[in-house]
Amino acid sequence: MASSASGAPPAVPSEDPTIRSLFDFARPLALVLALLAGLLFLVSAVLFVIRTAVGVFSSPFGAVYWLITAIVNYLIWKELPALQSLAAQRQYAALKERMLLWAILGVIFFLIEGVLLLLVYVKIETDSAGPPAGTPPVGAGGNPTTSPAPPPGATGAAGPPVGRFCSQCGAPATYVEPGRYYCPHCSRYV
Repeated sequence: MASSASGAPPAVPSEDPTIRSLFDFARPLALVLALLAGLLFLVSAVLFVIRTAVGVFSSPFGAVYWLITAIVNYLIWKELPALQSLAAQRQYAALKERMLLWAILGVIFFLIEGVLLLLVYVKIETDSAGPPAGTPPVGAGGNPTTSPAPPPGATGAAGPPVGRFCSQCGAPATYVEPGRYYCPHCSRYV
């Protein structure tokens, strides 16, 4: 990755606190649900064996469902640190691809975990969409401007070109040096 005129890349925004708190709540919940489903699997399996031994017809479907539920929640628990890392790096495209599968499996195999993951997915979707259409970029000092603020120490009458957007996520890019723009959402130069 190239650096700006000062020798360091521009500051990249930190992880969204809402997404972080949802992940922080979802991970221990997934482990608890995996353990609970594992316990229910054991109880269902024992009941199936007892009923079969007594001669009462029973189906192993309950035991199989709880076993799959325990495995899925354990896998979600193992996957959440990697997903949280992608969120911290604001790699929303990769995160959304991986997150949707786990959210759907979470809804099927324990509603609570799936709903939490869907909330994270929706939050990521709104964060990666960028500002609403027609919203002017914000310059230095927080005032809406027609072009990004020039880098500190820039002199001359000519300002940066207007309206540069990231080709990957579509978010407005930040002007960092002559001819260089940086996308804070994708953490890359455009």
